[in-house]
Amino acid sequence: MEYRQFDVVRLIHTRRVKYLSGPSERATAPKGEWSIVGFVERDAVLAKQSTIIRVPVGDIERIAEYDKKVLVDKLKNAGKPQIDVAQSVSKILGMTLEKAKALCKKHNVPLVVDSKYYEDKAIERLKDASGYREETNEE
Repeated sequence: MEYRQFDVVRLIHTRRVKYLSGPSERATAPKGEWSIVGFVERDAVLAKQSTIIRVPVGDIERIAEYDKKVLVDKLKNAGKPQIDVAQSVSKILGMTLEKAKALCKKHNVPLVVDSKYYEDKAIERLKDASGYREETNEE
């Protein structure tokens, strides 16, 4: 079995574990999930919490694997704005996408944000600016 960086593994046993680094005040339990952070010769270098160990690959078993390319792509795009505020405004306020974009520009609201928090703030700001009132079902 070939292991790769970022695979999640468990230790089969701890007889040949070499402790490399970690906090001196508390030892990390060997049971549980470890991440492969690299390889040295025929050993895997594993990390868990703030502890790093070295163990022969024959002493571990894979629990999960990650496609490194997908992971790197997600890291590259982390923090990049991806939420379309204009599209959300269009749906919530019941207007065309073009009108929603114009409303955003008029009130200096970004068209794209990177979190739900900022999307919500933008929508509230535009609701106030446009005089939008939510319909209530009062009988």
